[in-house]
Amino acid sequence: MREVEVSLSDLRQRLGGYVNRAAYGGARIVLLSHGERKAAIVGVEDLERLRQAGTGRDGAAHAFAAAGLLRERIRRWQEEQGIQSRDVVETLRAVRETL
Repeated sequence: MREVEVSLSDLRQRLGGYVNRAAYGGARIVLLSHGERKAAIVGVEDLERLRQAGTGRDGAAHAFAAAGLLRERIRRWQEEQGIQSRDVVETLRAVRETL
């Protein structure tokens, strides 16, 4: 996860952009007040991971949940790129090449 530190005054001017970066780019937007970290904006997928981590589930359940979230991100990326569904390994290679 990428973290981006943002002052509250900058946030006021560019809120929509930062929300989109968290929601679609997977970034964690850390809000600063007088140079001190106060809060964060995270995407819903990230929030779900945090919630699941707090439930006390065993490691296998976490792995399956993370795999489901990754599968959904890959599906959305394929749609955005106009790529028809294919083998996940192929898709991961394609994603890695774009990074």
